[in-house]
Amino acid sequence: PYLRTVYGYFNAVQNLENIHFTEGKHDYGYEKRVAACRFLARYLGLDLNAVTASDGSLRENDVVIEPPADMLVFDADNPLPYYALKGEQEMRNTMKSLRK
Repeated sequence: PYLRTVYGYFNAVQNLENIHFTEGKHDYGYEKRVAACRFLARYLGLDLNAVTASDGSLRENDVVIEPPADMLVFDADNPLPYYALKGEQEMRNTMKSLRK
């Protein structure tokens, strides 16, 4: 309901979709990946035929899971800016100060 209200402010309720998984965990399991892929394909104009098997399932055999180090934005060559918030507590304190 909250997102429907927010989307309504932009006259975009038709772009809102919801999928409910009764047995779902807070993860990115296959069913959730399929739902996300179909949603993104629809709204980004992507063709899923290249990754759809004859039974209608999405093929993931070409997916490469990158090592965590390769996915880091900041590293020794590209360090975190000196002014960046560091840690959850610093972020919370900053957010609280913005409410005043």
